Amino acid sequence: MAGADNHLADRDGAVHGTGVRGVFADINRILEQVAVLRELADTNDGAPEGAEVYDFNVRWGALLSGRLERLRYFSHRGELTDEQREAYQRMENELRETAALAERIGASRPTVPPDDPGER
Repeated sequence: MAGADNHLADRDGAVHGTGVRGVFADINRILEQVAVLRELADTNDGAPEGAEVYDFNVRWGALLSGRLERLRYFSHRGELTDEQREAYQRMENELRETAALAERIGASRPTVPPDDPGER
């Protein structure tokens, strides 16, 4: 399902009449930026500066306030297929793992719930 770079094929369940259209595309966009975040955090001992960080912060903020909130909304409503929900949970894990990196470079820390399957 997920490739070596953790990106998912665009195969939303909505194509087959179930699930929410665009979920995998949204997850892919977020995971692409998680990869950029990791690269930026590795640059200059975790203290990158300049236009690259500014551009990242703009994209990151838009993803967190737009796409992540959209995914969270549909997840909480129970509208994701099993495959979409599993991909969403894997993405949340990635965000949890990189939250401190975001903070370290001055980007917004993603708000994700604790990893507690009993709460879902």
